[in-house]
This record gives sequence, structure tokens and C-alpha cells, in this order.
Amino acid sequence: MSYTKGSWEPVYQLYKKAPKKICTGVGINTKFQGGMYTEFVCNSILPETDEDYIKQADEIESNMKLIAAAPDMLEALISANNYFVDLQNKCALTNSDERAWKLISKAIKKATK
Repeated sequence: MSYTKGSWEPVYQLYKKAPKKICTGVGINTKFQGGMYTEFVCNSILPETDEDYIKQADEIESNMKLIAAAPDMLEALISANNYFVDLQNKCALTNSDERAWKLISKAIKKATK
């Protein structure tokens, strides 16, 4: 599985009038010809008007933060999956362990298949 490497962060554009900043997507900052530019991993689909954006800003920003955290969450899930693989060879898993492991495996498959 391959995805864009680097630290994913929400990307904002600043405006002089309301809304003062708009979350336009998720990207990584990349050095290029002595400067920095943002390489977008994904773009946000923005409402057509500033007024609509203001109403939906929290949801849009929350979605972008969740997407930005995806590589770290996948790494954590893979680590937790490996823990359960090791644990099952040492002791019996509880029902809670089995449920957690099933959810972890499902999320990993969703991200990698």
C-alpha cells in the first residue's frame, strides 16, 4: 500500500472578510526551489457562498482534521493489530479483546484494500 508520505495537516486560506480563514483541504508542506509549497493530499468540497461556509465550517474543518490524522491512526491500528497477534499466542483473549481486534482489522482492511 502506498500513500503520500509526510506530515498531513489541514490547509487554510486566509481572507480579508468573513470567513477569515477557510479549510481548503489536507496537504503536506514541501520544500521546492528554496521555498515552501503545499502539496495537497485531498481538497475540501466547499459550499458555494461564504454564508454557507460559515454554517458548515466546523464540520468541514473536523473532516479535514480526521483525514489529516489518517496516516497516524493507520500506524496505531497496525501496531495494535500486531499486539493482539502476539497476545493471542500467550493467553486467551477476552470478549472485549476479540471485539477490539475485529474492529481494528476491519479498519485496516478499509484503509488498505
